[in-house]
Amino acid sequence: MIYVTVLVMAAPSRAAEPVLGTTARIVTKGRAMPTVRVISALGCQPCERVKLRLAELQARHAELTIEDVDMLTDEGVALAARHRVWTLPTLIIDDTIVAEGDVELTDLETALGLMLTGG
Repeated sequence: MIYVTVLVMAAPSRAAEPVLGTTARIVTKGRAMPTVRVISALGCQPCERVKLRLAELQARHAELTIEDVDMLTDEGVALAARHRVWTLPTLIIDDTIVAEGDVELTDLETALGLMLTGG
């Protein structure tokens, strides 16, 4: 557990500042929808809210594949260290962070390059 904390906290050389709030970047417009990897942790309320929003998007967009990665597993530790994750949840597509934090539904659609589908 201490090793996990050291990996996550030891990221002072990160090029971009940690993203807080509802910020996202468009990276997938015009391409086939890849797998969205969500780094999260048990008991993380923002993580649970974002996963519910992603499930709603998945219901609207059958091509969307979501993979949940627990921060406290070996895979989660490695992924968080490689991307210098500071905020949970963190969404990764094609080895690029596309959104961090408690991202709203419309911002998730934008970050994932999805068309708004009414409703």
